[in-house]
Amino acid sequence: MKRWRRPLILIALLLLAGAVVNVAVAWVLVGAPDSWTPGGKTARLLPPGIDQRMSAAQLREVSAYLGRDQLDPLYIAVHRGLGWRVVWAGFIQWLPQREDWTERTIEAGWPAFSVMLIGRKAAKDGWAWEDSLSMRPDRRLLPGSDWFRGDRRRIPLTPIPAGFAINTLFYTAILALPLSVFPIRRHLRARRGRCPKCGYTLAGLGAAPCPECGATR
Repeated sequence: MKRWRRPLILIALLLLAGAVVNVAVAWVLVGAPDSWTPGGKTARLLPPGIDQRMSAAQLREVSAYLGRDQLDPLYIAVHRGLGWRVVWAGFIQWLPQREDWTERTIEAGWPAFSVMLIGRKAAKDGWAWEDSLSMRPDRRLLPGSDWFRGDRRRIPLTPIPAGFAINTLFYTAILALPLSVFPIRRHLRARRGRCPKCGYTLAGLGAAPCPECGATR
């Protein structure tokens, strides 16, 4: 058990660091200016009307965005940028009484979306936003006035399980790359008859410790 304690601790620390980097990247990208996106952000409006009905694939896509099985929106607007996506949807309900509301979903992260925010505002509430777990950044700490503007004013805090896991493993692998250099270097030194620790030539010494650093083989 002691033999595996150090590698397990190292793996746990790397995973924790990967998760921290994952969240940091998502937060930076969701608040970054539009100029960070090559070619600028894109916008797509999907109005499901009499002459232009949403396809079944589009309905499934929007259902995944908003977490609904049945949708009857007045409009769907999708804004995309580098590492973020904002989906707006307007709804109207006639029975038992008329109710109008707007929903907004913000997703952020790279290479996959890993955190999200869902907001809703309704006419009966005075069109005041009710957002899921999120926070508003202190503008005094931002690098510029063009950060966290428009429909991306808040930092999403709700994790997207699959995307969060993918991104955490991705950044953990990147952080682990420098650590893999040392085992490879020790292996190559040993194959060449040198001390794995300091590289001193061990030719003719048999199994004796390294005379330079005292390391055993």
